[in-house]
Amino acid sequence: MKHHCEPRRRQQELKSPIGQAALSYYRAWMHCKRFSQPGAEAFLESKFYRTFIKFAEMVQAANIAKPEKYIEIMVENDLNPTLWCRDSAYAWYLDWSDKLSDPLDQVQASVEYLMDLSEKEGVKLSDIFNHLGSQQVLSLIRQRRLSPWLLFCSPTFGALLKTLDQSQLQVFNQVVNAGYWGERFKTEKATIENVKQIVKAVGL
Repeated sequence: MKHHCEPRRRQQELKSPIGQAALSYYRAWMHCKRFSQPGAEAFLESKFYRTFIKFAEMVQAANIAKPEKYIEIMVENDLNPTLWCRDSAYAWYLDWSDKLSDPLDQVQASVEYLMDLSEKEGVKLSDIFNHLGSQQVLSLIRQRRLSPWLLFCSPTFGALLKTLDQSQLQVFNQVVNAGYWGERFKTEKATIENVKQIVKAVGL
């Protein structure tokens, strides 16, 4: 009975948003490995089926902005999919987000995310940080929905930063290495000027 119920349960699960996301991530992994693109039936029978369901759940829970890039990084580091949900694997993705992706791409993605959020919340973009509050803003920073490139050039975020208590500042320092960003800001002044212009134009 259990043997016959599992395939049926998987077929139902595959129809869900998590199941469909897991299938797309499985195909993206196969593409990165330069294997042929599998059909849904092959995924259902794969030994990695449950692994990719868990990864899809993590992508949703952690609000990972670029799961396909996450997969690329895992393949480049020759990491088995069963290990993708570990904190050390997620740290590789954040390291890429901070150090290797284009700063202006990060800023543009952050601005677009905040604009969508301000529209959904019904508040002006200039008020979005105050509206969200420190806890949610810190969570979005941890997820890298909000790039440090944008934040450190934003007067409205600077005002919020001044309101954080000691424990919140400790969390902020854990998710943003101030020393690292201080050095980058010293060496990439042209980029900083471009970011400041973007920030000023959108009212942040």
